[in-house]
Amino acid sequence: MSQFSKDKIYDLEERTVKRFVKRTKKYLKMVGQNKMTREKLNASVASWTAYAKFGNSWGLRKNHTLEIKRLMC
Repeated sequence: MSQFSKDKIYDLEERTVKRFVKRTKKYLKMVGQNKMTREKLNASVASWTAYAKFGNSWGLRKNHTLEIKRLMC
């Protein structure tokens, strides 16, 4: 039997969030230097957002998405 219940919503670990923020800042810098496309950045953010949906993270995802959009302008 799995230790994780399908009905329980778990918080994301702080280190997971910190790793995402650090990686996203690096990717934003790479986009600014034309070493990475915006499409790859968007794919990375979309992937993490899909992962984060399995946790208790609505506010976190909302805040990070707004911050990333602000930085990309």
